[in-house]
Amino acid sequence: MDRRRILFPPLGERVYLRRPWVYARVPLTGWAWYAQEAWTSAAALALAAAAALPALALLVAGHGRTAAHVGFAFLALAAVAAIVQPILFRPRVRVSSRLPPRVSEGDSFETVYEIVNLSRRRTAFDLAVETLYFPNPFELRFRPAAVACLPPGATARASGSCRALRRGVYLLQPLRAESTFPFGLLRSGRTDWTPRRLVVAPARAVLASLAAPAGPCAARGLADGARAARAALEFRGTRDYLPGDDPRALHPRSSARAGRPVVREFEADGPGRIALFADTWLAEQPTFSWQMRRTPPEASLSLAAACAERLAAEGREIAAALVGPDLVEPADAAPGGALGEVLDALAAAQVWLYGRDTLPAAAASAADAFAGAGAALLLLSGWNRARADLLAELSARGVAWRAVVATPRGAAPAGLPPEIAVVDARDVFAGRALSL
Repeated sequence: MDRRRILFPPLGERVYLRRPWVYARVPLTGWAWYAQEAWTSAAALALAAAAALPALALLVAGHGRTAAHVGFAFLALAAVAAIVQPILFRPRVRVSSRLPPRVSEGDSFETVYEIVNLSRRRTAFDLAVETLYFPNPFELRFRPAAVACLPPGATARASGSCRALRRGVYLLQPLRAESTFPFGLLRSGRTDWTPRRLVVAPARAVLASLAAPAGPCAARGLADGARAARAALEFRGTRDYLPGDDPRALHPRSSARAGRPVVREFEADGPGRIALFADTWLAEQPTFSWQMRRTPPEASLSLAAACAERLAAEGREIAAALVGPDLVEPADAAPGGALGEVLDALAAAQVWLYGRDTLPAAAASAADAFAGAGAALLLLSGWNRARADLLAELSARGVAWRAVVATPRGAAPAGLPPEIAVVDARDVFAGRALSL
């Protein structure tokens, strides 16, 4: 175990690109939380209170020696239980969990556990799995699974549940299986410190309709001969060789790597490629920190997730996505593969406080990627000179674009061009159907 893991035990956290100061961690304090969650029980705390109150009353009444005797008796009883229970009744089990690779904010999902009793003689009673709760209950809430009895060498499956309350990428708490058998006072078990990761994508906005811009080739309605020439220029991806494919389309490197014939596939029809921009600029600071979850940047991310899902369902290829300062160019050209990478980027996006705008630094690379796609859909969270310059640059390069800006109360920002639609962020969070 390295030094950082000793100082900051991996007990579960939301991954930040840059950790805000309000979430700063104090070294070694995580172990106190782990000891309380992994070893003590509600019955033990109640017994401690029941023993402490008489001792305190005797001490106040002047019977200090009697109070000391009562306190010593309780400590001796607790020490005996703490020594005997792990030796005689600690379960020897191995637990593995199966979680969905990606969920959406607000979803409740099932968690499945496989428990193996490694002991050859001892039966495990009253097993509970996933008993270490996620430290922030306003982000993830796990409900443990239980197994009443597990014979020696047996394997059982149990299911729990979890509700994802906030978008983000999470390193989950350690997986622990434990039992309070037979006294019900202390918990003894085993903890698996293998890292586990969960991606919580933004909640999807409800889209009644989406009029996404088409690429220049589809907009001009090229003839069949022109489209055939375009097919020779625009690379779509690779796939397995099928009978009847042109042998000249074989891709030697991909075939050697996969161990089977792989051919190159080209874009020949349809509305073509498209790029997305999910804005994370916080133009107006909220009064309270809990209002951060209902800001225009979060509405922009939710709209981007819904638009990406709709575009993938329509067969559009998402060539690039600018999420805050990060430009994502999906490696998988297929619509379904690109959707997963875009949703992961939207989940990991960080909304920057205090008016920090990351678009000027990323505008040049974003313009190049959007020009390569030929069409762009921009979900903005505000309006300023940097966004106006980006749209002007896209128009100068011949990119077909459409922009939507989310505002706190549905009012258009000053200087917003009339061709840019305005969406009330409150409608996005309320789940009202929107027409973009």
